Amino acid sequence: MPVSLMFSEYYERIDEAVAAERRIKGWSRAKKEAYIRGDFERLSALARRRGNKRSSPFETGPSDPPQGEDTDT
Repeated sequence: MPVSLMFSEYYERIDEAVAAERRIKGWSRAKKEAYIRGDFERLSALARRRGNKRSSPFETGPSDPPQGEDTDT
């Protein structure tokens, strides 16, 4: 089966290219296809669907109370 190049990007530095390649390799096929088409609305929707319920990687979820402290007051 013949192979065709569907998409390419240019990077000034090799470390930027490697980082982009690693990031994209972890994506689903649907997300990669949306990226190739330039369908950034669909790309964004697919990124939100992944199961990450937090809106920011810096937010934390609810925490457990400190050990040894009674939660009933």
